[in-house]
Amino acid sequence: VWKRFAQFEQTYGDLGSMLQ
Repeated sequence: VWKRFAQFEQTYGDLGSMLQ
C-alpha cells in the first residue's frame, strides 16, 4: 500500500507542478 501511495504522490506532485 505504501508503494502505491508513494507512486500516486509522485504523479500528483508532477501534475500539480505542471498546473502551477
